[in-house]
Amino acid sequence: FFDRYCKWPMDKHNELWRFMLYLNKHFLEAPCPGTVITFSHFLPRRELPFWAHVAGLVKSVGCPQLDEQVRQAQSSCHVFGHSHMKCSKVINGV
Repeated sequence: FFDRYCKWPMDKHNELWRFMLYLNKHFLEAPCPGTVITFSHFLPRRELPFWAHVAGLVKSVGCPQLDEQVRQAQSSCHVFGHSHMKCSKVINGV
């Protein structure tokens, strides 16, 4: 598993992703003039490409709450990692 060396003070399967989303709230509430570009390690939508044959990777794909935050930030472009695949796609304006 790709995160076996990470030690979290919470349940990494059920609480960690919520904590990471919570960390974004401060930035979502702040005014952000100009062009907004957002970044995440995980994929905000399931229709984005990823290597399905890599064990455990599917857990990193398609977080509707992350997609909501990207849209709440009024992002013009979202850059994501973890998929190991090139992708340039516009989905509902982002």
